[in-house]
Amino acid sequence: HLDTIMVVASEGAAKLYGMEVNQLGYEIIKQFPLPEYRSMMDMALKKLIEEGIPYDIEFKIRKADTGETRDIHSIATYDKEKRIVFGSIQDITVQKLLETELRNSRQEFKHYFDAGAVGMSVSTPDKKWIEVNQRLCQMLGYTREELLELSWTNVSHPGDLDENLDMFQQVVDGKIDGYEIDKRFICKNGEVLYVTLTVECERNHDGSVNHFLASYVDITKRKLAEIALVESEAMYRTLIEKMPDGVYKSTHDGKFVEVNPAMVKMFGYNSREEMIAIDIRQDLYLTPTDRDTLVMDETFRELGIFRLKKKDGTVLWAEDHGWYTLDEDGNILFHEGVIRDVSERVQSEMVLRESEEKFKAIANYAASWEAWFSNQGKLIWMNSFAEQLTGYTMREYMEAERLLPILCLEEDIESVRKKFENAVFGVSGD
Repeated sequence: HLDTIMVVASEGAAKLYGMEVNQLGYEIIKQFPLPEYRSMMDMALKKLIEEGIPYDIEFKIRKADTGETRDIHSIATYDKEKRIVFGSIQDITVQKLLETELRNSRQEFKHYFDAGAVGMSVSTPDKKWIEVNQRLCQMLGYTREELLELSWTNVSHPGDLDENLDMFQQVVDGKIDGYEIDKRFICKNGEVLYVTLTVECERNHDGSVNHFLASYVDITKRKLAEIALVESEAMYRTLIEKMPDGVYKSTHDGKFVEVNPAMVKMFGYNSREEMIAIDIRQDLYLTPTDRDTLVMDETFRELGIFRLKKKDGTVLWAEDHGWYTLDEDGNILFHEGVIRDVSERVQSEMVLRESEEKFKAIANYAASWEAWFSNQGKLIWMNSFAEQLTGYTMREYMEAERLLPILCLEEDIESVRKKFENAVFGVSGD
């Protein structure tokens, strides 16, 4: 009451101040608000009384019993005839804390949204973008204003749009609350952008979608690398399938993992599956222990030539260029390599060697100097009569830098050299 300055308070009001009802008076009540709010409260009360302006303010008080600070919301009306101010006070401390936390959370989200390393957007149930961050603009090559005029369907790659729309509709229908897919977008300059798209929805109280929050992680480099790898593997596979030489991959204990068609044909099997099923030690080597004695003793060492067994039991000579695949601890995981059938070459070499041995045997009995030279004039072999005739051993001839000074008089060297060259290069008469 403005004339008597008498205060009538409820128990709730007294409790809020931390006092008993009979302890409250006007001068005491004025002490509870923190000093910085006093002038604002006095001005609000004056305007209510003199001008009829509604009294609706917020301020802080310090409770009498605990000394803690509380946030207060106060509303008051004024009865001009009775000169009485009627008011209510409400403790809004928790509400204020929540508002502060929400404001901080929004500020943190806005900072994360705007400065994020990934693209982010907010869109409506009709697929329109209502907010996009700078990173998404950079990824797609559009300005913020341009993207807000578009829907995400406008820039989606046609080949990925149906899958995206299906997932989107499942969210709208309430079947799921979000999804993650890899998809493509078409940038403003026409280039294709690969992203991992993660979408979450915020729903209204009735379960309908309020908005969608999406993030876009650029995976273009990874996708292009994967595509290149697939193409490379396809090209490698085609090359292996068409190679005339056998290509294999086997375990260390003697089972094939992979063989190409040439390998299957070389060893006379009917199919890849049939050859993969064999035991390499038992079915490919002449004796089971050969694989252990012929196998490589060093990683990446090129093997020599040895005999292997075909399906029908016949023998072929194989030239194996192989290597080991090792695990992180250096243990052998696989044997891999390329095998070539060199049976004809080996047979030819054996026939040639036999012929050479026969010639050498005959030449050693000849009472003439018989010798073989390379087309560079290097001595390859000579018979025993040549050693007897000249007194030089074959080793001395082979180690000599020049043969003609040993064999000929100085005045004959040039004519003999010319005759040798004519004979080597096929000039008739020499």
